[in-house]
Amino acid sequence: MAIYAVRGDPGYVDQPFAARLDQWTRQAQANPASLPPEQLAKVLERRAEGRETDPRFWFLLGEVRAQAGDAIGAAQAYETALRADPNRAEAWVGLGQALVQLGEGRVEGQAVDAFRRALALDPGSTVARYFLGRGEIDAGRRAEGVALWRSLLAELPPSDTRRAALEADIARAEAGPSQAEAVASADPREQRQMIVAMVQTLADRLEANPDDPQGWAR
Repeated sequence: MAIYAVRGDPGYVDQPFAARLDQWTRQAQANPASLPPEQLAKVLERRAEGRETDPRFWFLLGEVRAQAGDAIGAAQAYETALRADPNRAEAWVGLGQALVQLGEGRVEGQAVDAFRRALALDPGSTVARYFLGRGEIDAGRRAEGVALWRSLLAELPPSDTRRAALEADIARAEAGPSQAEAVASADPREQRQMIVAMVQTLADRLEANPDDPQGWAR
């Protein structure tokens, strides 16, 4: 408040959104990279009317919205692009990734279908192959998913920066599910049995060694 008393200006006029959008549009025309994705998406949205049959425009809007963290908007833009041109493999990949984000990281249902469509159009799509491997693992088919990932890893050049991350994913998958994952994937009856067993094991351990604050908290 002390700073505002010296430097503030209560009579300063508001800056309407339209004025800011005009400024962003001028910046985009001069140098699109100068705008953050959120602002660039707004500039593109201003130009969307009448472009329903332009798949390139909607694919670009989907990419920008995805970069801005707007998974719902990205999915809608990719779907519009695919209605105009269902043979754009990269739009199917983008749609699949947006659906994965909306599904809190799980690769299932419509996301799997999108990646399969992408792979049918572009058999060399690295991203589609990676997520289809994850889809197999998420569905409980761990061996099949790891096999897909190993096949992909064998084809990545040694200089590809994605190799390290993929190798780490393979190592985690081969180590098997964690205890929490195993419980989460079980049916309700098995879940109860597993939880009771874990609680009893911990109770027995604490009875033998009660001086274990972490164990009591757990």
